[in-house]
Amino acid sequence: MGIQFTREDNSVVANFIDELSIYTANEFRDALIEELPSVSDLTINLAGVTDLDSAGLQLLMALSYLAPDIDVQFVQHSTVVSETLNLLGLAEHFSAPVLSAAETKI
Repeated sequence: MGIQFTREDNSVVANFIDELSIYTANEFRDALIEELPSVSDLTINLAGVTDLDSAGLQLLMALSYLAPDIDVQFVQHSTVVSETLNLLGLAEHFSAPVLSAAETKI
């Protein structure tokens, strides 16, 4: 599976591994739904994301607007994620590094 969880008390780190696309977004969503009921802090580690399309971006947007009692943080953005978020002007929303035009390959 493309997601691995590490749990400590009410905190969960979700390590996304693989593409985050129309082919995998439902799998990621379903796995997250199982973890959310007892979570107060959710960290999404994006270091292992190898591809990001609009379905994956929709999942990230939905996660960023979870219930107010869940603190969601996005960390360790892969190059693909950082470039895509920068291209769309969403880097700051997801705490991604802001890249210069010279740093992007898109």
